[in-house]
Amino acid sequence: LLPHYIEVVSVEETDEQGPWTSFLQSSSAIRVRRKVDISHQFMTYSIVYLDALRFRPLLDLSPEFLSQKNLRIFLHERYNAPTLRAVHRFTHSEPPADIASVIGSAPGEAALMVSALGYGYRETPISYQQIYVPQAEYELEII
Repeated sequence: LLPHYIEVVSVEETDEQGPWTSFLQSSSAIRVRRKVDISHQFMTYSIVYLDALRFRPLLDLSPEFLSQKNLRIFLHERYNAPTLRAVHRFTHSEPPADIASVIGSAPGEAALMVSALGYGYRETPISYQQIYVPQAEYELEII
């Protein structure tokens, strides 16, 4: 496994609607945008959506502080919100231009898009994550 380095770009509340809305069963979400450097070989981009009511205190934390944390473990320890099960869905899609520039995809080029749905106790939705992965010569392992 290659080492990875996470930089949290932003933490914000959003009422933007998407597939995370029905999954989280919330009209408002905390959106955490992250750049993930995979062993200085290539970049991926991750957007994590969390229920805004439950995780509102995240808005008070700096991106620099969250960059030092494994978000899954942090949510478990700080909010008693462990991810006990995850479902991963894979598709190819053209990433938005701002994400494509970060991961090094050419305009019009498809990237792998992974939707990761995280469940906690009693199948309670914890997180909805979109991960954009550029074409690369490596296998992807999701743990």
